[in-house]
Amino acid sequence: MSGPCARRAPRDVCPLSAPRLGGVSADPTSTTTTAAARPEHRRHDMVQLQHLDKADAIRQQHEDRNNAIRARTELTADAQRALIAKNYLAAKDRMGTLQQTAGDETAATMSSAGRTAFGTSDIPGDPASVSISYRDAQDRADSLNDPNDAARLLARAEQSGDEPLARAVAAKSFEMHSARIGAGNSAWASVVDAYTSTRPRAANAVQTLAELGSRPNTTRELFSYVLPKPPELGNVSDYQLPALAAGTP
Repeated sequence: MSGPCARRAPRDVCPLSAPRLGGVSADPTSTTTTAAARPEHRRHDMVQLQHLDKADAIRQQHEDRNNAIRARTELTADAQRALIAKNYLAAKDRMGTLQQTAGDETAATMSSAGRTAFGTSDIPGDPASVSISYRDAQDRADSLNDPNDAARLLARAEQSGDEPLARAVAAKSFEMHSARIGAGNSAWASVVDAYTSTRPRAANAVQTLAELGSRPNTTRELFSYVLPKPPELGNVSDYQLPALAAGTP
């Protein structure tokens, strides 16, 4: 498989490039693709909201401590500035750790969704034989550059019951749609929709991939892990901050 996901065994199939401008639509007649019907996605959203709350708390605590430092009239301006630098670095470190944790959890959710959408661990038969079939199918799917060709190949796979090929074609189509290659990206989405129309579980997973891959989609998420630098440090570069903070009384 070309693109951001290197070739790997079917049980380790990862999500392909997430859409930058929206997700692949699910079967419009299905009611299983709502967020409420995707418990894994719902759990992810709840955890991410908790992370956003923690980020807000870090910012508030950072500002409260800065205000407390500014209120200490017994300190010189330089001493206050040094303490504010120390407080800023500590808060920035906590924010960075929180952001990394949130990113890792999103990646894990997308990896799981990718396996559900396009993996082959649930295909009956000998796992080794399924793995070989899937790799062969990936080789065929890798050559697809036209969504019409992909649609025809998917139809043939469906007619012959070639599930590894159907999943490989759908994965390639999702990749092409997500990368927005060429003018026919909506046609690539139609191939994925054809694949998910008879696979509700895969439809839920594809929708999760599309939605998570298109984030951040709110102002709060966009600036979720930004920590404003205090005005006292406005003219201090990041590499100068440790030395300034080390001069704290």
